[in-house]
Amino acid sequence: MEKGIIDIIGNIDWIEIKSFYHKLNITWEFPTDDGSEHRIPEISEVQRELVLLLNYMRERDIQKLTYGNWVIFWNCHDLKIGEIRIIFKLTDTYISEKGIDSTIIPGVDVEKLDLDNLQELLDNAIAAENFEKAAELRDKIRNFKKEHK
Repeated sequence: MEKGIIDIIGNIDWIEIKSFYHKLNITWEFPTDDGSEHRIPEISEVQRELVLLLNYMRERDIQKLTYGNWVIFWNCHDLKIGEIRIIFKLTDTYISEKGIDSTIIPGVDVEKLDLDNLQELLDNAIAAENFEKAAELRDKIRNFKKEHK
């Protein structure tokens, strides 16, 4: 691995990123002898993914790349850290005629979120006037409260 990419990888708060994977229950599919399993990746696996993305960008002179939770802007001709911006995004947001809807979180099992997470998603759905999603989340909150009395 080139020194520039090692420097880039070394300047990322991997503990924080790992905490987001756990908090949002973001899992990857891994092959096994019996088929596959879904689990939260290890930090080294997430780092390897980012290294592959950076090498892909450099080899093809790509200035912007969005992949999974990563959004990367990079002037690939120079490996200076100051010329790269790496964003680890937690949500996918789309804009409709009703406004912004930030309630879509890819890879998140809504059933495994806690009450605070569900309430935040509900608030976002209401703010975006996505009442169908809001009703679904309201019901999940009610069920959660019943189960955790």
